[in-house]
Amino acid sequence: MTKDTEAFKFFRKKLKVINETDHQIFFIQSDNKSDQMAFEGACVKRFNPIVNNETWENHKESIAIREPLKKVIDTMKKELEHFEMNAEIQSIPFIEFKKINAKIKGVYVIYDEKLGVWYVGKGNIRDRQKQHHNKNIGSVK
Repeated sequence: MTKDTEAFKFFRKKLKVINETDHQIFFIQSDNKSDQMAFEGACVKRFNPIVNNETWENHKESIAIREPLKKVIDTMKKELEHFEMNAEIQSIPFIEFKKINAKIKGVYVIYDEKLGVWYVGKGNIRDRQKQHHNKNIGSVK
């Protein structure tokens, strides 16, 4: 079972329902852990995601700091260039995360149409989305 975090607990309570149909996953494939760490760190800094452990408290009072989707994609492209990563940004609706190849590792951004950047993370893309789904619905220990 997935371990819960303070951020997800808080936002499940505040939002009542986390609507996963509003979530889109944008991800880049990379097996290089150094690239993953650099790209993830840059995205966390730029996007100030709503439920990341490092940033969620910034949103306790207001979560209306929504970046337009085009700006999010443009920023991801800039960071890929900056770190000289030869990767393509892929996307899929969150509710279809099981269609992502189970072997793909990299960095992902979960974007919510109403709230903006929800989460930035790295690792096995599909496995991590299963954990986020469990946290969203409260199926956690």
